[in-house]
Amino acid sequence: MNQEKEQIFSSTGSAGVTRRPYDRIYGNATRFSSSFDEVGRNVRRVSSIVENHPQISRGVLRGVVSEEVVEAVAGTEFEHLLEVAVPLQEFSQENAYLVYFAQNSASRQQLTSTEQMISATESDVMRSNPLERVRSVVESGLHFSDSIQEDQVDQLHSLWGPTFGWERHEVDALRRRLDGSRTTDPTDRDVWFSAVHDNGTIVSAAMAERLSIPGREGDLHLVENTEWRTRDEYAGRGLMTATLAMLNSRILSDFRHGGNGLPLIYAECNFQSRSDRAGAGAGLIVPSRERAPQIIVQNVLVNDGQDVPEGSLRDFTFMYMPRDVIESFYDPVQVDTMLRMTRS
Repeated sequence: MNQEKEQIFSSTGSAGVTRRPYDRIYGNATRFSSSFDEVGRNVRRVSSIVENHPQISRGVLRGVVSEEVVEAVAGTEFEHLLEVAVPLQEFSQENAYLVYFAQNSASRQQLTSTEQMISATESDVMRSNPLERVRSVVESGLHFSDSIQEDQVDQLHSLWGPTFGWERHEVDALRRRLDGSRTTDPTDRDVWFSAVHDNGTIVSAAMAERLSIPGREGDLHLVENTEWRTRDEYAGRGLMTATLAMLNSRILSDFRHGGNGLPLIYAECNFQSRSDRAGAGAGLIVPSRERAPQIIVQNVLVNDGQDVPEGSLRDFTFMYMPRDVIESFYDPVQVDTMLRMTRS
């Protein structure tokens, strides 16, 4: 599988500093850090780029740091830049946090205050077993798949293109990467796909992408659930939650196959469309807000049909799947049961 030739519309980006869509510079750390001074220097560099380059209006630094670094942030110039802080003990990264530091230019004005977004997402909880969600969709006459057929590329592009900005060739590249991954060791997979079909038509779809970054105890495997989209005429039927349950099942099955521990499955959920509700239904939660608001401010544009000024960038709630949810609702038996309901 030649990933150089199969470029997709990536959500995670790659290691190091890269330019990202929507006038962003994004740095995925290339090493774990326990030095507050080192992290501070790197955050200042990102902030300096935003301040001195008009064509860059958002800079993000993401990485794994020690708990001492996170504690030292309080009361400093960096405190208001810390958007996300996730403790990693349950992912075998003792005394470590996944953090996002971000600097926005004054042009990126929030649609909703951080306080309002925090309040609105406090009550999001799982309301039914993911397996029950999946079973109800199958019993309704719909079916699931984890691949994209060649004659379905245009269908998927009609969902993801207008909403997220995918080009058709990127959808086709994802199709080929998914096909290629079927002949590789599951532990090497870095993209996953889940869709609900109604008589051959894709009516709900999502994907996931892996990025491994250095942690305190070896690499931390981040898997981002992203590109959540259900056709408007099928909205309100719980299809996205079921789609995500299937997606999570495939991811966890592959990781268990390799015995490499649990990945940190997460999502950046569009607040304006309240996609956090679908995430909660599939078992994702907002991390403790003791250290950070867990709100990603003015990140990207999503054409989600919301009643907001045209061209407005969206704010996102960070959510992840905790270990206890995985053990209770995505154990090997439940995962295998869900995967048997997938039909290519």
